Order: sequence, then structure tokens, then C-alpha cells
Amino acid sequence: MTFRQKPSTVLLSTPHHSRIANKPPGIGLLILVCISLLWACEYSIRPTETMLPTAIGQSDEVLLLLDKSHLEDTLGAVLLDRFSADFTGLPQSEPVLQVNPKPYDAFGKILKKYHNIIIVAPLDEQNTISTDVRKALGKNLEKAKTNPSFFYAVRRNVWAEPQLVLYVFAPDMNSLLQNLHDHSTKIVQKVLTSENPAILKNYLVPGKHRQLMAKVREKFGFHLTIPADFEASVESEDFLWIRREATDLSQNVLIYTQALDSSTLITAAQNNGIRIRDQLGAEYIKGQLENTYMMSDTVIPIFSREIKLDGLLAYENRGLWRLKGDFMGGPFLNYYILDEPNNRLILLDGFVHAPKLKKKLPIRQLEVLFATFKQVP
Repeated sequence: MTFRQKPSTVLLSTPHHSRIANKPPGIGLLILVCISLLWACEYSIRPTETMLPTAIGQSDEVLLLLDKSHLEDTLGAVLLDRFSADFTGLPQSEPVLQVNPKPYDAFGKILKKYHNIIIVAPLDEQNTISTDVRKALGKNLEKAKTNPSFFYAVRRNVWAEPQLVLYVFAPDMNSLLQNLHDHSTKIVQKVLTSENPAILKNYLVPGKHRQLMAKVREKFGFHLTIPADFEASVESEDFLWIRREATDLSQNVLIYTQALDSSTLITAAQNNGIRIRDQLGAEYIKGQLENTYMMSDTVIPIFSREIKLDGLLAYENRGLWRLKGDFMGGPFLNYYILDEPNNRLILLDGFVHAPKLKKKLPIRQLEVLFATFKQVP
């Protein structure tokens, strides 16, 4: 995506053949941030420390293990349906997890190196996988049989490093299917959250942009970790646009703050993230053709939810943007944050243009970048 700068605007241009075919985001799985609210019953099993091989597998990829009799039955179908659902807010269908289902009796030396492993079994069956899950639970087996909210256990770095192993269980098959219906998004979120450090580490291979990070800290009073290959594009008194340009990919971050007073506090407490991003798009992000500018694609449903970001009330919004009057678009992710201690609102907005590439990883990278948001005392 090419940019032509003016004093207060940057122009976006793209050939007409690079049009993105927008489609409504699937219902998808809700990607939840505040893991502490969801995993009150998490139980960790500590493996014996030893020298371990390096884990294998791609980002957000999981090895799914279950008894071979369940690979083609209802349990297998439900697991694939839930774990391979569409990632929310993308123009094309991409699964939230890359799922590799295997029978448990094939779980040998190579498969044990996977960095994300999910082992699923009802506790009452008499087969190898159920026996091994019961053994892994040990003294917590009785709790697993009697406490419906205790339906998974975590082990880390068991056969490789770094590695996440999730045991998913229930007293019987009916209970297991019900847990998957009610709580599959929590299992998915556990995997995604576990992947975040690796995504951030890879994103920071070029290093950190210390000057931009210092600018954000001094200008806005909070911390964001910014990769070294970002650069400042447009800046005003309360606004900063930074961007990263790579082959066939443009990643953009908008940072905006607005002072609040008693008359605007109630209105600010509502989710105004889309309204403000559209105001910023009309003011700063214009196309080369006259009267073209970035806006949210309101024809496509936007996913919104209330969260906490570094302890502050925030709204997460996911959806698609487009260039009004031209053929250009892609996914966006933004956080509308109510910073009451400092009497202001904060908008963190990330959008991607990558007509030739899949969009999930670039959005995940921006998601992980925003997760580094920390208030500065």
C-alpha cells in the first residue's frame, strides 16, 4: 500500500485489481482477552524438568488426540467444528486454529514434539487415552468426576519446549459434549494466549523501535511495544499514525486520545470506537481520488465486546474497513479505552491491507502488540 503525505493527511492508493472481496465475518469464536475471568478452575500439572527437544508446529496449530473410535463420530465432529471455526472479523474464511486430529495410539516420538497438544477423553471409558488422562489427574481425579466446572488441566513442557498440553475431560461422553458446547471458546483462548509470546517474539525479530516507544510514552503516557520496522507517518497534537510496510503487506496503528469532562463522561462510557475511527479516517486517511477516505464497512456486522485492558474499561471492536469511493479494504481491530483516572479516552486502532495474503496472522500480530499496553505511573 503506497502513501503520499500531506501536512495532516496520508493518501492511500491501490490499483483496482487489488480489490478485497469482503464477506461477513463468521460467527467465529469469541477471542477473549481477560483469561483470569474465564479460567478460575485451571489446574496445572508440573512435569519433571529435563532436557527437552525444541517444539515443532506452526503458529496457532494444535495436535488433537482422541481415541480412534471417536475420530469419525460426534465427538470428533464437534471438536473440529469448534476448534476450526472462522476467526472473527476477516474478509475471507480462516480457521481460528489449525487442527491436526490424530488417534491416540499414533502418539509417538515425533508427535510428542508438537508445541500445542489437546488430549480429549471421557473419564469412564476403558481405553488407553482415558486411562492416561486419569493417571495425569492423579489426586484430582475425584474432583474431575464431581465438579462440572473442572473440565481441563494444563501441563507445560512435557515432551518438548515450549509446549502446552491441555487435557480436556468429563465424567462421561454426554458431559464432555456439553462442556465443549459451553466452553470450547475457553479452550481455544487458552491456546491463543499461550501462542502470544511466540508471536510477539517473532514480530520483534527486527528489534524494538525505541524512539517510537519513547514518543508514545512521552506523548500519550502509556507503553506499547513497537517493532523496529514501523515508522511514524502522521502526527498531530492528540494523534499518531505509525505503519509497517512489507512485501504485499501494510500494517497500520492509529493512536488517539481525547480529554473528558463531566459533561462528556457518560457518553464516553459507551462504545464509541467505530465512530471515532471513522472520524480519524475521514480526517487523516484519504485515497488519491477526490472524496475517498477510510471508513468502517457498516454493511458488515462488527463484533464488539467489553473487556479490561491493563485494568481499564475497554471495548474491543473487530470488523472490516474500506476506502469509500475506491476498491480497497481489509480487517481492523480497535480498542476504545476509558481512562477515568486521567479523565480521557484512548483509541488504539490497527488495520491491515494485504490483498494477496491471508489476514489472520497480521491481525494477530497487532492484537499482541496492543496487549503490551501498560499505563505509565
